[in-house]
Amino acid sequence: MHAGLCSRAWYSTGVCYSNSEGLDVDTSSTQAARRKLSGTVVVGHPKVMSTMVHGETVLMNTAAGKFFGLDDIGTDIWNRIQVSVSVDALCAALASEYEGSVEDIRRDVQAFLEWLADNGLIEVGE
Repeated sequence: MHAGLCSRAWYSTGVCYSNSEGLDVDTSSTQAARRKLSGTVVVGHPKVMSTMVHGETVLMNTAAGKFFGLDDIGTDIWNRIQVSVSVDALCAALASEYEGSVEDIRRDVQAFLEWLADNGLIEVGE
């Protein structure tokens, strides 16, 4: 069993460049709070590039001109969503491998997925 999953910031954000179209990503917490992911399916966005840099996964949303760093748990989740997976199945798998209550893990994973969706890094479907 891995160390605790709950209540960690699994990511960081940076701006790589600004593009001439002025595209930006809405990262408001109100947008994230409105999104309901339970019962949905998520998958990493096919146009998001990822690579490992000094042991950290770095994601690049080229449309928004932003990069994002993931720690080991964020990377584990990112790797699991490279194929379409239901949020319920993802949370169940993580709960079986990480310490923490199922409720806490679900809450934290949902918040992380909402952050990924708000930044255009995943696709969300039914």
